[in-house]
Amino acid sequence: MKFAIINDSHLGPVDVGYKNSIQRKVMGDAEKLIKEFVRKMNEEDHPEFVVNLGDSIEDVNDKIKDTISYNKFLSLLKPLKYPIYHLIGNHDIRTLTQEEIAKILDYKKMYYSFDHDEYHFIVLSFEMTEDYTHDLAAISAKIPENQLEWLKHDLLKTNKLSIIFVHYGLADDDMKGNFWFNKDPQYAMMTNRKQVRRILEESKKVIAVISAH
Repeated sequence: MKFAIINDSHLGPVDVGYKNSIQRKVMGDAEKLIKEFVRKMNEEDHPEFVVNLGDSIEDVNDKIKDTISYNKFLSLLKPLKYPIYHLIGNHDIRTLTQEEIAKILDYKKMYYSFDHDEYHFIVLSFEMTEDYTHDLAAISAKIPENQLEWLKHDLLKTNKLSIIFVHYGLADDDMKGNFWFNKDPQYAMMTNRKQVRRILEESKKVIAVISAH
């Protein structure tokens, strides 16, 4: 089995992506890199499916512009010859709701699971716990209780080894020296990650967690 990952494309206007007065996201290259990814998948790598781990757009706190960016991102991936499974990232849901993104994607909701060959795959979403709309730095997030209950039941129902896809990290990573999260490591990881990890560990079925952000 072979699958590919694309994440943190941050497609958006070329004059955004700044932190500490430094542009650390090369917005002008996003479209070119996405097209190259599609070409490489179709012509060279030939995965069985692709997973987009989120932050597809670089939000500008303008719902119309963010919607245009999200739809453009999807249009750039349209030539991909293989199935693609989408996650949300924090930048995707600053002005768009999860329900709106699900509607664009024709999904029932933004957390779900699927089987491929001998493996079970679980896609998790999250909810923001701070006022991200008015404060770009306020990106704390957690997986809500109803989704945790769903996760428990989903793992109970499968007999397959399972792999988790999620935007925010679930490990206690060291953020020292990280440009984005050195001063605010709490924004790099899911705030209730220990609770999530407990569920995964108790299932004795999860062999990997793949995250982005």
